Amino acid sequence: MRIGMIGCGTVAGYGHIPALAEGKDFTLAALADTRPERLKELGEKFNVSSLYTDYRELLANPDIDAVGVATPVGSHHEVVMAALAAGKHVFCEKPLANEVDLCWEMVNAAQQAGLILAVNFELRVSNAMERIRQIAQSGEIGKVHFLRLTYNWGGPRWSGIERHRMMMTEGKGPIFYCGVHFFDLVRWFSQAEYKDVRAAGMFVEDYPYPDHVVATCRMSNGAVAIIDESWVYAHTVTDKNKQFIHRIEMEGDDGTLLEQDDEIIVQNSAGVRREKLAAQGKAFGTMYHLFAGAIKTGQYANLSSGEDGAHAVAAASAALESVVAEDERIFKSGVS
Repeated sequence: MRIGMIGCGTVAGYGHIPALAEGKDFTLAALADTRPERLKELGEKFNVSSLYTDYRELLANPDIDAVGVATPVGSHHEVVMAALAAGKHVFCEKPLANEVDLCWEMVNAAQQAGLILAVNFELRVSNAMERIRQIAQSGEIGKVHFLRLTYNWGGPRWSGIERHRMMMTEGKGPIFYCGVHFFDLVRWFSQAEYKDVRAAGMFVEDYPYPDHVVATCRMSNGAVAIIDESWVYAHTVTDKNKQFIHRIEMEGDDGTLLEQDDEIIVQNSAGVRREKLAAQGKAFGTMYHLFAGAIKTGQYANLSSGEDGAHAVAAASAALESVVAEDERIFKSGVS
């Protein structure tokens, strides 16, 4: 199958394009980006000769079977809808769109066209997340009643302040732009839908969206999940290996699970068990392999569908709306 990449920025440069160039499932046949110099650089590096500054010209190429989309989130809806209208399967970066109704338009368009629309929730295929899901569903800690997912770090500052600023504005900040990963994981772990999402947030660096949000979610099966997401604190720590707090906790009626620093600790009525996991980088290659399989079989397996992407955006949007409503309530009550 021949695939084109639309959007050749930071994430496409280190993730999507190398995975496609090195993989066996697709032939990387075309690149599209608004910057001619970027196209020239990546075209030469990955031996791609079909280069387009207008993505619509790439979509008009009948030899292209599918596209990856890694443009800014505000353009996802336009690009994906055009790709589906052109008969291309789509693998889209997260978040699927910046508004819930736009997500469902994309999902409906893909279903009506009989095309695959997948979202890059690559955490699903990491060693740690797959193993956590297995343990949760095995009954080893009993029925899971509580989940806490913490992901506090310096955010996209690593790629420059301009990208960080864009993610805090167009990207709606950490609970939306990265938080969709964790809203997806909660659904995936619990096999339940969101029933209620409420959140509190902090505006530390004076952006229009909160830098730190703690969302409390009630699921349709009765479980409660807390998603704690921040981009504002640990970036000042001088040791780059300590610039984050990442962990996942689960509590069941027969034990607990903690995942942190590539280790899972399970405690239950049988005792304490530790599993050391192999460190793992980004899983772009695995995701594109799953994407190719979905195109061939029509089955998503562990690949996140457009519907999964829409549910994650809906939950993240509800968290942001709750932060605003809570701030207004506190202001009106006179609390300072």
